[in-house]
Formats: sequence, C-alpha cells, structure tokens
Amino acid sequence: MSLNPLNELKRHLDNSATPLPKRICLAKNLIQSHHFPSAPKERVVGTWLHTLTVKNELPRDELRNVLEWVNVSDHLTSEMKSILIQILSQYIQSNPIGNNDIPFILQFLGNTRITPQLNQHIDEYLKISITVLLCLKHEEQLNVTFVKQLISNIIKYYKECKKKLEFIIKFISEDHLETLFSFLGTECSSDIIELCQNVMFPITRKSCYISYLQTLIRKDNINELMLEKGDNIQSVLKIMSALFDVTKGEKDHKFIRDFIEIFISCFHSESQVVFAFCIMIVNFLGMPQDFIKPAMSLEIVKFEGNAEKIRRNLFLNILEILLLNEVDISIRLTDTFGEKISKVEIKKNFMSFLQAVMMGQLKLDGKPDKATMNIIKTALKLDPTLIEQKLTVILPPIMTAKKHNAYKCYVDMLSCLMEMLFKLSRGIPFLSQILPYIKNNLEDSNTEQFELKQSVTACLENGTDCENLMKKIINGNDIFPEECVESYGKYTSELMFRQNKEVLELLQKDFEEHCLMMLEEGFVSPSIITIAEVLAAILSSFLRYNKMADHTVPFQISEDFWNAFDKFERECLKRFGECTLKLSYNPPLVLSFLKLCVSFAQLKLLNIKYSNYKLKIETSTSETFDMSSILPCLNSAQWIDLMSKIKDEETIVLNELLTVKSMALELLDNKEDTVPIKSYLVSEFARKIDNVLNDETVLQVLCYDLTKSQYKQIAKTLIKRYSNNSDAKLFNDVTISNNRVLLNYLTLETVKQIAKCFDNADSLSKAISKIDFTKSFCKKIDMKEYFLNITIPTENFDTIKNYIELLKNLQVPYLDENYQLAVIFVLLATKRNAGKKLRRNTDCLIQSIFEMGFQPPDLYKIFPVDFVFSFEDGIMIDLLTLTNKTSNNLLVIKNVLASSVKRVKANNEIVKKLVELIINKENKALNSIEGFREPAFQISCIILPLIAKQKKALTTSAHRSILADLQDKLHRELLKAFKNIDFVNGSFVKNISGNTENSMVESNAATLNAMAAYTLTLSKYCEATKPDEANEMECVLKGLEFFVETSIRTIEEATSESQQIESSLGLLNVMLRHIKKLDTHEMFKEKDKLFSGIWRSLKTRLSIVFSGKASASCLDDGLATLRSVCESMSVECFVANVAEELMNLSLLKKPAIMLKDKSNGDLTSHKVSRYIWAQCLKANIVGPKCAALTKVIARSCKSLRFWLRQHYEWDSVASKKRKKIDLYDERNVKIVRIEDKICEIIKINMDNLSEVILSAKKMSLDYKFLDSVFSLIHIVNAIICPNSTEIKYEITWRSYFGLFEGCLTILNNMLLSREEMLEDRWPNYMQCYRALILCVCLRTTSETEPDRDVEERLAQTAHDIEMLTQSITKRKRQVSRVAAYAVGDLCALLERGAPARPVRLHAETCVALLTRAADCPHAAPFLRRALAGSPGHLTAANLYTMYKRYYKYVGNS
Repeated sequence: MSLNPLNELKRHLDNSATPLPKRICLAKNLIQSHHFPSAPKERVVGTWLHTLTVKNELPRDELRNVLEWVNVSDHLTSEMKSILIQILSQYIQSNPIGNNDIPFILQFLGNTRITPQLNQHIDEYLKISITVLLCLKHEEQLNVTFVKQLISNIIKYYKECKKKLEFIIKFISEDHLETLFSFLGTECSSDIIELCQNVMFPITRKSCYISYLQTLIRKDNINELMLEKGDNIQSVLKIMSALFDVTKGEKDHKFIRDFIEIFISCFHSESQVVFAFCIMIVNFLGMPQDFIKPAMSLEIVKFEGNAEKIRRNLFLNILEILLLNEVDISIRLTDTFGEKISKVEIKKNFMSFLQAVMMGQLKLDGKPDKATMNIIKTALKLDPTLIEQKLTVILPPIMTAKKHNAYKCYVDMLSCLMEMLFKLSRGIPFLSQILPYIKNNLEDSNTEQFELKQSVTACLENGTDCENLMKKIINGNDIFPEECVESYGKYTSELMFRQNKEVLELLQKDFEEHCLMMLEEGFVSPSIITIAEVLAAILSSFLRYNKMADHTVPFQISEDFWNAFDKFERECLKRFGECTLKLSYNPPLVLSFLKLCVSFAQLKLLNIKYSNYKLKIETSTSETFDMSSILPCLNSAQWIDLMSKIKDEETIVLNELLTVKSMALELLDNKEDTVPIKSYLVSEFARKIDNVLNDETVLQVLCYDLTKSQYKQIAKTLIKRYSNNSDAKLFNDVTISNNRVLLNYLTLETVKQIAKCFDNADSLSKAISKIDFTKSFCKKIDMKEYFLNITIPTENFDTIKNYIELLKNLQVPYLDENYQLAVIFVLLATKRNAGKKLRRNTDCLIQSIFEMGFQPPDLYKIFPVDFVFSFEDGIMIDLLTLTNKTSNNLLVIKNVLASSVKRVKANNEIVKKLVELIINKENKALNSIEGFREPAFQISCIILPLIAKQKKALTTSAHRSILADLQDKLHRELLKAFKNIDFVNGSFVKNISGNTENSMVESNAATLNAMAAYTLTLSKYCEATKPDEANEMECVLKGLEFFVETSIRTIEEATSESQQIESSLGLLNVMLRHIKKLDTHEMFKEKDKLFSGIWRSLKTRLSIVFSGKASASCLDDGLATLRSVCESMSVECFVANVAEELMNLSLLKKPAIMLKDKSNGDLTSHKVSRYIWAQCLKANIVGPKCAALTKVIARSCKSLRFWLRQHYEWDSVASKKRKKIDLYDERNVKIVRIEDKICEIIKINMDNLSEVILSAKKMSLDYKFLDSVFSLIHIVNAIICPNSTEIKYEITWRSYFGLFEGCLTILNNMLLSREEMLEDRWPNYMQCYRALILCVCLRTTSETEPDRDVEERLAQTAHDIEMLTQSITKRKRQVSRVAAYAVGDLCALLERGAPARPVRLHAETCVALLTRAADCPHAAPFLRRALAGSPGHLTAANLYTMYKRYYKYVGNS
C-alpha cells in the first residue's frame, strides 16, 4: 500500500475501470470513516466529485446518493457542504431537471443541516431555486404545492440571510425576475407577490422609496441618493434601476407590466407611494400629460411594433391593478411628499392625474379599439368621476363610429356606464346631455352616409354585392346597442314611481327637439333617422319595462303619469306617425314607429288590466289593420295606409301589434273582432313560421281560441316544418305542450302523415282528417281485413320513424281516447311490417300510452275482441306483446284485459267473449313449466286476478254474479292446466331456443303471472266447503312447492318489480293463512327449513328496500308475511334465525369504519332491525320467543352503552364530580363531533328500546335492564346537552331533535306500560327527566338566533316536555319528594340564562306543575324567597303567576 493513503484513495476514485456506483460507495465510506482527518479526505472527495460534475459524468441517481450524505453523516465540514451545493448548482445548469428530481432538490434546500452554508452561497442558491421554478413553469400541469413550498423557502432564506443587499442584487439580475413574473396570473400569484413584498418592496423600506421617487419628481438627478451608504437606499436604487435603466437592455412591455403589478400590489395600502410611482412610470413610458411634470425626465423606453397601442394597454393594466388592489386615488400631491408646496399643486390629486393621462391615451379619432373601451370601463369601476367630467368629450366620437371588432367591448363599456350613472342617480339626464354632441358628430358625416346609402341602393338594383358598404352605414344599434337599450329599460323600472313621469317627459322633449321638428319640416338626413332609431328604441324599452300599471302605485302619482302618457300619445306619437306617413317609405322610421307603438300598446293593455287609474279605449272597429281602437294617434285611414306600405322586414313587428290588439279586444269582451286578426296571423304563420316562432307572445295568442280549420292549418304548418328539419324542441314549448286542443290536431296530422306512407291506405288518411276516427272509419269497414291488407314500402320506414319520434313529444298518453286509438292503429300497422329496431320504437310509445295514461284506451273500438285475442293466428297478441326492454312484455295486454273487465257494466259481452275464447283454446302443449309462456294460459292467468279485484269493487249483484261465474270457469280451466303440468322436471328456460336474455325475462314474467292466478286458485280451494271442490285440492298442491320456491327467489332478487313482489308475498300469505289445511304436503315435513327460507328472503328484501335499491311500496304486504312467519316458527328456529339475526343486525362497529362505508350498510342493517322488531312485537308469539327477544334487547342496550363509552369519551365526563351550572365558561372544553349517521343509528336503537318497553304484555323486563336504560339515557343526554365542563358534543339540529325524541319516547312509554317497575326507580326517572328539560333550555340559551323552523321544533319539544310533566305530576304520591329537586334545578337554570320565549313559557309551566306536585304548603312563599334579588325578580313574578294558575284549583292557595 502507498505511504500516503489519501493518494491511494484518490487513485482508486479516478480509476474509470471501476464502476462509478462502486467508487461513489467508496467515497461515502471514506467520508464516514474516522481513520482519516476530515479536511484532507473531504478535499479529495470534493475535488473528485467536482471534476465529475464539470465533465457531466455524474448520473442523476448517483447525485441523489451524494447529496444524501448530508443526512447520513453528522460530521461533514462546512467546506464539504459548500462543495455539495456547488455540485448541485453545476449539475442543474448542465442537465435538465426531471419531475422526480424536484422533491429531492426541495428537500435538500430545506435541510436545516445545510442552511448556514446555503446562506454563504447566494448565487448558487438563487440559480438552483430559479431553475427549479422555470422547470415547474414549463410543466403541462402546474404543481402548485411545489411552487408554494419553494417560494416559502426563498422567503425564509432571505429573512435569515445576513447579506441582504447582495441577495437583492443577484435576485434582480439575469432572468430571475422574468421567471418569477411568469407565475403571475396563475394560482401562485399571491405567493409571488408575497415573495417580492418581502425581498423587493417591504413596507419597512417605504420611506426609502418615497425619498427616491420624491427626488425623481423634485430634482433633476439622484446623485445625493447614490452617495448614501445605507443598504436600504442602495437596494431601492438597484431595484428601480431594473425598471427605469434602459441601458441594461431592451425592456419587454410584459416585464414592465408585471413590475408595475408587483409594485402596486405590494404598496396597495400606501397610496402616496403608488401615486409617486405612477407619475414616474407615465414619464418613463412617454405618455403625454401636462398635469404633473417631474423635474427629472427619464429616458423614454422604446417598443417594437405599435408603440401607441402598447402604451395604451399598459395604461389599461395600471388602471386594472389599481382597481384590483382598491388603491385610494383621492390622495393629493401634498400627502405624497408630506411637505408644504404651492397652492396650485395642492389641488393636484391622483384621480386628476390619472384623468389627464387617460385623455392622452384614449383613441377617439378613427376606428376605436378594444383597449380604449376597456380603459373607460375600468376607469368607471375605479371612480366614475374619472369619466363623468369628460363624458361629452369621450363618448360622442366613440358612439358615432363603427365599432366592428370592438363591438362587444363597446357594449360592456356602455352597460357599465349606464349602471354607474343610475346607481349615482344621474341616469335620467344622461341622454339629454349627450344627444346634442352625438347629433353634431352624426351631422358631420351626413354627406358620407348619404352617399353610402345611395351606393347600397344602386348595388341592390344591379344585384351586386354590397356587404362591405352596408358595414360602413351607421344605424341606431351602433350608437345604442340592443343590450344597452334593454338595460336602460330595466334600470328605469327600478326608479321610484314618481320619477317615471319625469323620464317620459324628458324623453319626449328630446324626441321632439332632435327628431320631430326636423322630420316635420321634411329634413330626412341620415343623422335624423339614426337619432330617431335610438330615441324610439329607448322609449320602447322604457315603456316595455314600465311598472306604472301596477295596482300598488299611489293614485295621485298614477294619475300624473297616465296623463303624461296620454299627452305623449297625442303630441309625440301622433306627430311621429304622421311624419312616417308623410315622408316617402323609409324602412328604419317605419320599423322604429311600429316598435314604439307595440311597447306603447302593451303598457296601455296592462293599464286596462291592472291599473287603478284606467285609460279610455274605444273598440268600435272590425278592420284587421285598423289600430285606431288601441292607438288613436292615427285614424283608421292612416293606419290602413301605413300597413299597406309595410314590407317583409316590418312584418314581425306588425304581428306583435296585431297580437296586442287581439289581447285588448279579448280583455274588453269583444272576441268577435279577433277572428279576422287571428285568421291573418294564422295565414302569416303558415307563410313565415320562423318569424312567428321567434315571438313567444304572438305564439301564445295564436294557439288559443281558434276555429277547427285554423287549428288544422297551424298543425299542418308545424308538422311540415318538423318534416324539413326534424327538430322536436319546439313541441316542448309550454305554449304548445300545455295546449291540449292543439296537441290533438298535431297528433292527427302526424298520424295522417304516417298513414300516407302506407300502401292501400288512402281512405285511412282521409278518415284520420276527421276528428272522430272510431265512428267515421272503424264502424264502416271490416277493420280486421283492412288492417291485414296494409303494407309499407321499405323506403318509407325512415319517414315513419321520424314521425314516431315526434309522437313521443306530443304527450299522446294524456290526450283523448279517440286520438290515442288513431295513434295505436298506425303504430300496430307499422309494427306488423317493420324491422326489429322500429318495432321497439313503436313498443315504447304503445307502452307509454297504456301505462301513463289516465285510463287505458278501449282497443275494442277499433278491433273486435275475437281478432284481438285470436289464439289461432295470434297476430294481434304478438303485436301487443312488447319487444322493448321491460320487466313485463305483456303489460299492454294486461291493460287491455283490465279495460275489458272494468267495462263490465257498460258491455259485459266483451269480457264474456274473451273468457269464452280462453276456455275454448286447447292447451295441448301445457304439460310442463315452459308451457306457462303459451298465450292463452298467460292471458287466463292475467285476467283472473283482474276479475277477482273488480268483483270486490262492484256493488251491483248482477255484475258481480257475471264476474263470479267467469272466475269459476277460469278456476276450473286453470285447475286442469295445473293437473297436467310436471312441476318437478321443468325449469325456467329449459328447451328455449337460443337461451337469450329476452327469453329468460319472458319465462320469469310468465311464471310470475301464473303465480298470481295460482294464489287465487289455492285460496279458493283452501276455503272450499263442498266435497267435490275439496277433492280437487291434490291437483292444486302439485305446484305449491314450485311456486313457493319461485316466490322466495323473487323476493330475494333486487331486480324484481313491485308487482312481482306483491304476487310472491300474496302467495306466501295465502299459504301461511291456510297452513293447517296444507299440512299434509311434503314441503311441510320440514317446516322450519321452509320458514327459515322465507325469513331470509324477507330480510334480504328489507335490506334492499332500506338501502334505496328498490321501492318501499310492497312493505305493507310484507307485514303480514313477517308476522305469520314469526308465529309459525318453532322456538328453536325462532331463536336461531330471528333472535340471532336481530343481534347481528344491531352490531356496532367503530364509528370511523361506519363513516367510511359509502353504501351505508350499517345504517341499513339497523333500519332493518327496527322494522323487524316492530313486527315481532306485534306478532302473536309465545313466551319462550319473548324471552329470547328480551335477552337480545338487553344485550343491545348494554352494547350501545359500552360502545358510546368507548368511542365518545363518556367516561371522562362521568368520572368528574357534578359541578355547578355555568352557561358561559367554555374554556378548555374539548369538542367532539358526532355525525348524523351515527346519531341516526343511536336513535334507531332507542326506538327499539321504547317499543320493547311499551310491549308490557309480551316482554317481561327486570330492574337490571331498567337501570341499563336509565344509564343509556344519561349518556345520550350528555351528547345533546351543551353544558359539559369537559367535553362538548357537536351535533346538528336534526340529530339533536332525533335523540331528544328518542329519550322522551322512552320516558313516556315507561309511564304508560312500566309504572309498577318505577316504584323503586322514581329518583332515577326524575334524574333523566331533569336532564331532558335542562337540555332543551340550555340548547336555546347557547344557540344564537336559530332558524325559524328550528325555533318551531324547539317550541314543540318544550311542549312535549310539558305534556310529560303533566303525566308525571299525576303520580303525586310517588314524585312528591323528588319533585322539589327538579324545581330547584330549573329555577337556578332560568336565573342564570334565559332560554327563548316559547321554551321559557313551557319551562315555567313545568315548574308550576312540579311545585304543586311537591305538596309543600309553603311552596309559593319559599319559591319567592329563593328567587329574591334583582336578577331573579322577573323570574319570581313569572313563576309565581304560573304557580297560582295551576295551584289555585286544588284549594291550597
């Protein structure tokens, strides 16, 4: 070995032949070794690692191992740690950082063992941190946690750093700031701002920044500041030079924007600093302003591209940042510098400065841009005064220009302006102020606009494209967009009633001054037309949203407004209409006039309907286009003349006007004159349907009170439109969907269109046009032959499918029977000829008609009964059998059968014929279970329960005898069938071709249908008294085991329908009811096995129901079954199944496990146990069974007590001594939350206890059990009572009321059923009672202002306590001695804190009742002495009054 071991080790480390991991391991062992001096060995290893890093030969994994040495070795020198820092810095600059590296690097930077060395290597630390941030920024999904962790580390590093100036200089150098600024606008914005606030702009450096900015504004150089040696002022100079020094490189506008945002965000509470900073920023950016000129003029930054646009956007950013940070812009220049200056500068404040800069940045000439609009909008939000003072300068040029791409921004800006003006109560005079300036600007462009319109007219005549020219024409929508017009109307509707007259008169004045005077003189310049459009639109909006027709408007105010309204019609609307007529046809003017008339007429209509001041309307007119009745501003001739000139564009508004006229005539009971109006609207609807559909009001008027021909025309038009675009959304509109008459005609028209797709069906389509389909067509021909001759060409199936989809939207199930039958006829014809997919579509609609309708349609009105139920060919039976996914494919047939049975009074021949067809059918194949699917057998099984049910409902003996006779015939027929069936060797789906899912469903449904019929047959022959009927019992019993097993399986299956469960439970109930007669059957040789199976199926069904997976509709049917099973079981079977299962269902797991269970399995089990307990206690069970249940309930009570003590720290409360009540001291109280789910489980167990306590005749209880119950009540009282000095249980109001009710019910039931057991337990009982009443009082005292519903429940709870108190005081002999203690506790409680008034009244009544029960002659005087003193004086008086009220009746007062 070499004489110098370190040289030898160095040689081994440099030996490239040795694998690098092995050399790294050697270096690690060397570092950890104590055989070499620390400094030399670390120098060797450090040099070697540095060499590897420079050569980029150190892999990522090995680097991690090396950096881990900091944690492994406790004796690393500072030099070695510094080397590790340099290695990491060098590595990340040479290699990309992986996602897995970042957590390791963050852990390394946050390691406290290396913090002192990191503080000495500022450059390396910043390089590492900024590189990691850059890597995180470039990830697809920003890891916010890592960014926040790293920024927090940098802040901590800076605070612990001793060389803060050096850190700041390096922090702002290179691209560090750009990297940090790139996180602005992300979820980490606030963290970046916090970092900069700590490093660059701390509030402690405020004076330095003020000094720096003051120097820039007041002096022409900063030499004095540069000579200062303090770190703070030097750091300020360095930081601000990063922004203002243009010699340090070209400034990107994004960097400037981010720097401004950071600065203002950090100093947002220091408005003086922000003001001074903005002065210099404006100077630096070269934004022109003459308001404040700083003494030192900074070199203006230069931008590439459109510099003006960049400056405008930067100014917008400044305003947005000021708004976001809520900077106070009312600050004055003197506030900024804190010294006395000239009086001229005293008036110069931040807001005026911003206004001056803004006026230089707004682009008011030419085409306005988005930035200009956004500057105005942001300035309005910042302070409306910024804009309001310059309103007439800023708005007119923008409003009268074409906005093009900036239109959306213009709408937002103008909407914001109007919102601000109306909030400041300056919205009313706004139009009057701005209109003269808008008018002047528009007049300046009259020549240009006139030439443009001439060019457009020429292009239209020549047929050339004029779209570009149209875009340059200014119209009313450019000045006041529709959205802003609507907003104006909404804002005016929120004004006070008396202001409406002022608005109307002001708008009328503007309209007359700026439009009518010129129009009357014949001047029809483009500017006048545009202003007329604007004012007419605003007037329309004002009238449309006006609320003056409300009956709540004071009469005097209402009278003044409606007089002004009438004046407007006579003086303004009349002149406008005459000008429109006098001038040559001008579409914009005509359209504006008509829209104004519509809004005016609508408001007048509301006046007639609701107002307490009525306008006069004459209705003597029958001409369609004569509007003079509702709008007398023009006479009849003028209106007709005007309407004759209307072209297509104005037709929509004309329809609205006619609609208003129609509504007015109907309102004035003049419906005759509405006929021509509606005829015109119907024809217009047929001609231009889309125009009418766009107006909901027109559609509403159009669809009601029409003639048959008009309804037909509307239906044809709608169906024609649907056939073109297949859009059925229109038919879901409430105007159509709520119009039953229109739906009838739409249905007929749709059916007619389907019929046109049939061959040989011309007569059908004609007959469907007539309303009464069954009388006009079905009775005149042989429907069977006609139906079988219908064929459908293949190419028509897509059309039919389209119309069937439409029928699904026409609510056919709720229409009249005649229309339903027409639909059913075409659907059955379609299904007979269609393919599989279309058959399913038709089945869905047929099913909905029969299942959802109020009453199933009478199919026999179309087809004879022998065709519907023809078992020879089975055509109609096959068509009525559903092929779509359903649990019962014979649902339609069942409804048809039910319909025939229910109509026995009207036509008993149908049901007779039907039963005759069933009986005459030979069931040759019915020798196995698979034969259940045979149609005749299924129909007989379905109709038998229907006949039996209807027979019970009938009261007339004649019809009952008919049904009874038919029932007997079916019973005999079924008896023959059951006699031939082999129930042993059959199966559900045996020998079914394909064994598909559908066949499985069909077999199950057939078996369950047979089960209902079998149940009735079994019941009949079990109740039979005649010998010949009794002899047939053997035939019936053949299928008993099969059907019972089927019913058990059906009950257990979660997918079983309610009807199937009902049939299964019905069979079990019949079997259990007649168990003595059926005792000879082999199935009853092992009764307990059978009963156990039934019990398990019922328990499974209950679990399914209470878990929410199935309907609870059949629970009532299961009551009798469950009770009968409990009664029929042997004692051993009952104990092994019911008692044991009740114990298992009541098991309590750890609360954490219960809460994690998303399926709520534990809660479901307890709900099931609650249901079973209730039925077991109602059942007639013998003593040993009751004893078993007593043991179960005792164990459950004991388990619940132990569980609560174990998991909710009751022991820590119980072990403390009873302390004096203190309502206000909540210090050192531990909060334990109990979730609603846990409370509900506790409540269920308490309900079980109360049921057992109530069942005194069956359940014998001992004193040990009673003590256990009292103990449980005390535990629950501690949970719901907020008075514990150690633990406070936090529960919701829902849980509180539930647990309180559980305790109260137990105490009530003890009084009712276990009074004899209370003889020795009255103190215990009264303790529980006292705890309850204290609980309800304390709860209302501790809670502040509960909801109204909670207050009502608390009052009801207190009332229940009072009722319990009355029951207790009736046992005066037993409670006379202990009642006084309850009185004392209650009085003390009422003195220390007053509960809510309703609760207090009931509590005082309880005190009075208990005082009477205490049987003390001096009770009242003692009570008054005990409560003497100022705090208790009111309580004493109240209680004494209550005491006298209850005590005087017994003669002791």
